[in-house]
This record gives sequence, C-alpha cells and structure tokens, in this order.
Amino acid sequence: MSLLLQPFGWLMWGSVLALLIVWYRHPDGRQRLRPAAALMAAALLYSLPLTAGLANLWLEGSYPPVVTPPDNLGAIVVLGGGIIPPQHPDDITRPNPASLARVLRGYEVWQQTAPPHCPLLISGGHPHPAAQWPAPARTMADTLLTMQMPADQLIVEPDSRNTRENARNSAAILRERGITGPIMVVSSANHLWRARLLFEKQGFEVIPVGCEFHAPLASESLPALLWPRAGAVDANQRCAHEVLGVIVSWLRGDI
Repeated sequence: MSLLLQPFGWLMWGSVLALLIVWYRHPDGRQRLRPAAALMAAALLYSLPLTAGLANLWLEGSYPPVVTPPDNLGAIVVLGGGIIPPQHPDDITRPNPASLARVLRGYEVWQQTAPPHCPLLISGGHPHPAAQWPAPARTMADTLLTMQMPADQLIVEPDSRNTRENARNSAAILRERGITGPIMVVSSANHLWRARLLFEKQGFEVIPVGCEFHAPLASESLPALLWPRAGAVDANQRCAHEVLGVIVSWLRGDI
C-alpha cells in the first residue's frame, strides 16, 4: 500500500497511459509517435525494480556473501567509496555509507586471517584533486584505528581517483612490499566485476569480497516489482555505470 503513495510510480504509469490514449486516438500520427513510445518504454523498464533486481543479480550472482581467507593470503585491499564532508567547523570528515560498508567488511575479513594478520590496504582518493577534505582512504583508516586495529597493519593509498588507479597504485605498493600472493579485493558487490578484472590485469590472483548486496527478487511481490521507483532508476544507473566502465577499460587495454 505504501507504494501507492509514491508519486513517481503514478507519474510513470500516467505518462504511459497518456501516450497510449494519444496512440489510439490518432492512428495517422503513430509514425511520429514511435520515437516517443520507444523512449517511454525504455524509461519505464529503467524505473522498474524488476529490471534493477535482474541487473544486480547478474552483477552480484558470481560473488558469494561469505568468503574464507586462504592460508597464503598476501593482502586485503579495500576500495574507497566517498566521504561525508563536515557540516560545521568542529565536525569531522566521515566515510559515506558505501565506504563504511566496505571498510567494515574488510576489517571483518582481516579478523578472520590467522596471525600474523596480513596487511589491509585502503585505496581511494578524491575524483577531483582540488578537494579540500581528507581522502576517503584516510577517513576509512581513521575509522579502523578507532576500532583498535593496529596502525602497522594498515596501508593508506589516498591518491587514486578511479578504480583503474586503485588497481595500479595498490599493485605498485604491494610489489614494493614484496607481496605477490593472492589478494582479497573488497568493494560493493555490484562493483566487484570491474574491480576484479582491473586487479587481475596487474598480475594478482584476486579473491573478490562483496558488501552491500541487494535484496533478492523473491523478497518482493510481483506488483511491487512492477511499480516504478526512483530507487530502481538509481540502481539501474549504477549497474549501467559498471557495464560501461568494463567496456571503457577493455577499450583502453586495462583489462
């Protein structure tokens, strides 16, 4: 019932209904209406939780939520997301929800490694170097330090502006430290496909570790899956970003 109170769904289905009415009342103008109908159909599909769920299932399905670190694990690499800037002069910069989920998942995996624990590398800078706040990697490291993680087990790489640079900069740091064994790469589940390919290109055996898994399709009823939502548009946009990112990386020769 709460879905019916969301205006986005009414707007989408109302637009579809209006287009159908015009389509059937003006048969002579259907040729001109075809582009609009195609765009409307694409927008509707893009806004459905069903298509968002299928897209995320395709991206996340290969990565199990539970992963056991191997005995020969060389390092854990956590990819940064973003930050929440300070809201007033006395406030501090904090990891955004994606960064927080990733760093907590990385810490959880780090705790599972047998002593001596392998190093945990946090990689992530600002997309725009002129940003005045600390890099996501530094705010995520500060979070771990407040959780009593030993500082000598932490490596911070704060300069990467994208996933390609995450892989290149992290690989350079690991090689400098003589780490060549398997690494765990921790990120949001729908980001793992691209991240894994980029890190494998650097010559590492990669064990993907995901967080922020989206709810399975079975958790919602069919009417709910077919009711347009702004959240589904956002989810589909993130999935499209990953697919386009893989295509661009392939064209550049990064994967």
